[in-house]
Amino acid sequence: MLRVKRIVEVEALKYQATTPPRLILAAVETAAERSEPWWVFQAISDRQEDALWLAVFPDAKEALFFTGEETLKGRWDEGHSVFFDEDGNTWNLEGRQVSVSSLDDEAAEEDAGYEEEMAQRRRRNNGEDLGPDKGFL
Repeated sequence: MLRVKRIVEVEALKYQATTPPRLILAAVETAAERSEPWWVFQAISDRQEDALWLAVFPDAKEALFFTGEETLKGRWDEGHSVFFDEDGNTWNLEGRQVSVSSLDDEAAEEDAGYEEEMAQRRRRNNGEDLGPDKGFL
């Protein structure tokens, strides 16, 4: 099981049970001093001993990902919940490389399931659209 904590305060980051990497802490402190937005994800899996750390700097469109072995530079894709490193590799918060196309396939399946569910609801309700814009969901 993956447990993810989003940290948005420098003091909270400093006093985690697992110490964040110095490079991530320094980058966050610098962003905070400049009043730039940032947040850090601390991800802990049952399969790993150490936490993985991801610092996101949205204004700069940059992120730092500490995999337990190295710190990678790149960007965070909020929509897919993955990190893209500078070499084009894609990582999830468990520190595993993943394929974006497989994530897109999963999203398409979810969208198709939603559309089918809404179609069934419309049929049950005599064709009336009961979607999110009608206050149904």
